[in-house]
Amino acid sequence: MTAHAPETSEIYASHIPALAMLVRLGWEYRTTDSVMELRGGSTREVLLRPVLIEFLRQYRFEYKGEEYPLSSEGIQQILTTVAAPGLSEGLMSANEAVHDMLTLGITVNEFMPDGKRHATTVPLVDWSDTQRNSFLITEEMEVQNASATGTRRPDLVGFLNGIPVVVIEAKRAASGNPNKSMIAESISQMIRNQKVDEIPYLFALAQVLVAVSQTDGRYGTT
Repeated sequence: MTAHAPETSEIYASHIPALAMLVRLGWEYRTTDSVMELRGGSTREVLLRPVLIEFLRQYRFEYKGEEYPLSSEGIQQILTTVAAPGLSEGLMSANEAVHDMLTLGITVNEFMPDGKRHATTVPLVDWSDTQRNSFLITEEMEVQNASATGTRRPDLVGFLNGIPVVVIEAKRAASGNPNKSMIAESISQMIRNQKVDEIPYLFALAQVLVAVSQTDGRYGTT
């Protein structure tokens, strides 16, 4: 009988267990190809626009005692705002802007049947009924860097209503460098990916960053 050593590569040691736990918690797994289709086939795009649009179409606002759905123009205003968080002002500023959008909503102007303009603040997350939100998780999501010279592939990316709010780097338990833990390596990799010539757009949107190995973990923000 041939003896086989346990599989210790990243994908078996931490990647799949982390993914399995998220699925048990209620996140819906989507394949890389499925997510790429929702990204419009572009590695530059990190929003799942069809998912966010579907969520926004369910929203109703009140005007003079009646409820109305958002117009196509109103939905487009929101998509444009989320997609342009202001990276030119710095990653931290952009990330804070997205945090405000997620917690406070986005105000849009709607033209009503009586010809008047009405401002309404639209939530990007249903905080009162979490079941109405979409939680999707995917793996090895390829993202083009800012200079379009290459790509990075975060291990796991979680989307809340189509917005990538969670990025996870999962490492095996043992490091090739005895002076550096795999958690430290994960964090270092995450910080590298936030640089201006890497994939800062993803981290402008992400609200929770997780570094995990088989036996340890850390979480933080951009």
